[in-house]
Amino acid sequence: MKNYLYTATITAIILASVGMVTAYPTTNQDALPSFILKTKIAKDSVYKEVFDHSGFNALLQKNVSPEGNVNYKAFKKDRTVLRMYLHALGRKTPTENWSKQEKLAYWINAYNAMTIDLIIRNQPIGSIKDIDNPWKQSLWKLGGAMYNLDTIEHQILRKMEDPRIHFAINCASFSCPVLLNEAFTAHSVDTQLEALTKTIYK
Repeated sequence: MKNYLYTATITAIILASVGMVTAYPTTNQDALPSFILKTKIAKDSVYKEVFDHSGFNALLQKNVSPEGNVNYKAFKKDRTVLRMYLHALGRKTPTENWSKQEKLAYWINAYNAMTIDLIIRNQPIGSIKDIDNPWKQSLWKLGGAMYNLDTIEHQILRKMEDPRIHFAINCASFSCPVLLNEAFTAHSVDTQLEALTKTIYK
């Protein structure tokens, strides 16, 4: 029953993010799984952003520790939900009307979600470096184009001229910054990036 509620809840949230269904009601939260209740996105503003990343946020809260340790086995069980989030990203891509913060949150989350999906696709592996040319694999369709991790990092995020992004995107390697266990949002992305930067340099 718990797994059913989890899948149903996150499915509703992700579908809501692209307007496929109305936003999941927040008036009866006692019926929701505990990880939803613990999300750091305030319930009164969950659906006010141009893109709702709360579905990915719930996945990260459930499967990534506060220290950034990723439970890929648990994520693999949630693979369908992760794929639905990636599909939602593909249905609603950034436009020129989006703010820089909205674009940053979208592309950082996309990169991290795709990295997790890439690892899941190739399990069991010891490192992402065990995958043949991992950053060049164009496996994800956003809008009408296929994307890979290299394109998002070098052709999109770096051109946004915010060096803090390097502390936010996770390449699933010990040499990379840890994965934040919450999704980036337009409202909080500057605060989140600043906190990650301070963690690296303290």
